[in-house]
Amino acid sequence: MTLDEYLAHDATGLAELVASGEATPRELLDLARQRADQVNGKLNAIVTRMDAQADAIAGGELSGPFAGVPFLIKDLGQDFAGLPT
Repeated sequence: MTLDEYLAHDATGLAELVASGEATPRELLDLARQRADQVNGKLNAIVTRMDAQADAIAGGELSGPFAGVPFLIKDLGQDFAGLPT
């Protein structure tokens, strides 16, 4: 999958690709990181990268309607153990 193909899908579409086996969680995570690297210098939206945590989760057992779809945590009322809020 290319970055353009990734960007052409919303979260539901990405989840369908993972569920059907057309894409893997690792592949989507790598593409999400690539896009973040491209735009975060201008947006400054990602303050704390959680690469180690994302790698651990992507390599584990995933379930739920958006299993395998990368996402960002906004620190307004949503905490992650061990990271500043």
